[in-house]
Amino acid sequence: MKKNYLLYLAVSLIAPVVFSCTKPEDELDEGLDVASDAVLVLSETAIEVPSGGGSQSIAYQLKETVEGASIEAVSSESWVNQFNYDVDGVISFYVEPNEGPDRSATVTVLYGETSPCSFTVTQPDPKKVPDSFLDNTTWTAIKCDFDRERSLFYYCDTETHDFSWQYNPDDPDNPIRYITAGKFAADYAAAWNAAYPDDPKTTDYFLTFEFTDPTTTEDGSGTYCDVEFRYNEAGKPTILMSNGASTPAGAATILSVTGTYTYDRASSMLIVDDEAIKQRIYDDAGNLMDIIVLPRETLIHVEKSGEYLILRVEKTAWPHPDFAVDTYIPESKDQPSFGFNLNNFDLSQEFCIYGGLTYTFKPWTPEESDEQ
Repeated sequence: MKKNYLLYLAVSLIAPVVFSCTKPEDELDEGLDVASDAVLVLSETAIEVPSGGGSQSIAYQLKETVEGASIEAVSSESWVNQFNYDVDGVISFYVEPNEGPDRSATVTVLYGETSPCSFTVTQPDPKKVPDSFLDNTTWTAIKCDFDRERSLFYYCDTETHDFSWQYNPDDPDNPIRYITAGKFAADYAAAWNAAYPDDPKTTDYFLTFEFTDPTTTEDGSGTYCDVEFRYNEAGKPTILMSNGASTPAGAATILSVTGTYTYDRASSMLIVDDEAIKQRIYDDAGNLMDIIVLPRETLIHVEKSGEYLILRVEKTAWPHPDFAVDTYIPESKDQPSFGFNLNNFDLSQEFCIYGGLTYTFKPWTPEESDEQ
C-alpha cells in the first residue's frame, strides 16, 4: 500500500486532485513511531507538495472513538488551508502555489483531549532544479543573453585583442577599465538609432541572441549550443557543453565545458572541474608533440522555468599562467574572460566579456535531429 500512496503523490504533481489514501488498519501504523496508547494515528509524517500547490490529502486512523470529539487540523502557515473532513479517515486540504524559496509548514491534527499528531508539508522553490533535470539528460539552447548589471565588458586593444587596456595608468584608484553589459547595450542602441532613425531599437534588443540552427550540422558550424548531463565510468556526474563553430557571441569558448561537477543545492551552483580548454604543443617543424589540459574552475548557476533549464555562467577564465579569476569584479591584475570579444557599433572599441552569461535550454528531442 505504500506504493499506492506514492502514486497519489505523483498524481498530485500533475493535477490538483483529492485522492483518498486510507490504508487497512493493520498497515496504517507500519513504520511509524506511534505510542501504543495513541488514539489518533496518521498515515504519514511528511508530505512534499510541488511548487504549483493544489489539493492534497492524508489518511488517519482512530483506534477508538471519543464521545463529543471531532477531527480538527491547524496549520502553522496560512498557505496550507481549506481543511475538510467529509470523508471518514481522510483529511483533505489545499496548498497554495509557492513563488519563493523552499518552505515548510507543520499541521497539527487534534481529536478532543487525546494526544495530537502532526505532519509537515514541504514545498520547493519553483526555480529549484529537480534531480531529474540533471540525470542523463540532453538540452538544446534557444537563446543566450548577458546580465545587464553583472556581465562586465573589459576594454581591449583593438589591434592585439588583449585586455592590457583594462589597466588605466592615469587612474591609479581605478585601474580596471570596464563597463557593464547594460551600458554597452545602451551605447550600442544610441549609436544604432542615430545611424538608422527609421529602424529604432531599444537596449533590450541588443545582447540577446537566439540559437536557430539544427543541433548538429555536418561541418560542426551553426548557431547551436547543447548541454549533456551524464555519469563517467567512476559514477561521477559530468557536464558536456558543446557548440557550433559559429555562435551568436563569436568563438565563445565558454560554450565548451567538459568535466565532473558537484552540485551545491543550497546555492543552486554547479562547481565544474573544467577540462575543456587544451593547449597544443608543436615542435619547430610544426608537428604536434603534446596536448596539455588547462584546468579551470567554472561555476554555473542552475534554475528552472517551467520545462526550461536556465544556466548562468558565474565564473570562468581563459587559462593562462598569469590568470587568477575569483569574483565578478576582480582584484587588480585578475584577468577573467569568456574567451571571446565583442565590438561596439562602429568597431572603434573592442571588449572582453566576463560573468553573467545566461543560456535558456529546452529539452532535446530526437525530432530535432531529423531536421538536419
